[in-house]
Amino acid sequence: MAARQSDDSVTGMAAIAAWTYGYHLSTPRIFALSVVSFGLYLFYWAYRTWDQYREHTGANVYPVWHALAMLVPIYGWFRFYAHCKAYRDLMEERGVPHNLRMAPILVVLIIATAAWSPVPTQWLNRYLGESAIAVMIDLILDVVSLVGMLVATAMVCRIQANFNRYWASVDGELANRARVGRGAMVLAALGLILWFTIAGYYVQYYLSN
Repeated sequence: MAARQSDDSVTGMAAIAAWTYGYHLSTPRIFALSVVSFGLYLFYWAYRTWDQYREHTGANVYPVWHALAMLVPIYGWFRFYAHCKAYRDLMEERGVPHNLRMAPILVVLIIATAAWSPVPTQWLNRYLGESAIAVMIDLILDVVSLVGMLVATAMVCRIQANFNRYWASVDGELANRARVGRGAMVLAALGLILWFTIAGYYVQYYLSN
């Protein structure tokens, strides 16, 4: 009887651990956290999904470095391409339908990241001086940056929908929903600081003029 209870306990703990890790990432969650974090969550997403890939396949990949590589101009595009291709190959090996067409994904990525700047542009005016024209240019650039970030986020959500389709095809606990990690919460907090910094800059300028 004691042995049976011990086995049940081990099985239960394993199930809890699997549920805690999970592989299925909610696309609405990705979109919301990306917007709140000013797009910083997308780098965490790259880390998280590479980590899931390594856990699932046992492949010799380095999630942290792959995620940081996304910050490197031009090279980051190739790392993102390799990321999507790795999952696409898994889906094709398993016969799971997907719409991971690499050429359009890369084109959208290049356009979106060219428009999106993670750093609020108005910080430049701390050195260049403030004027009505400069602030208007900053506002336009911030709007363009925001649009770029939203396009990149929408693309990532579409890609994650394919990843989720793959996890749903895998038997067992691998289709469980992943919890929100501490890293995501930290990035969301940093993003809120950026949002308040941007809003405060424009409010302060227009109130003082």
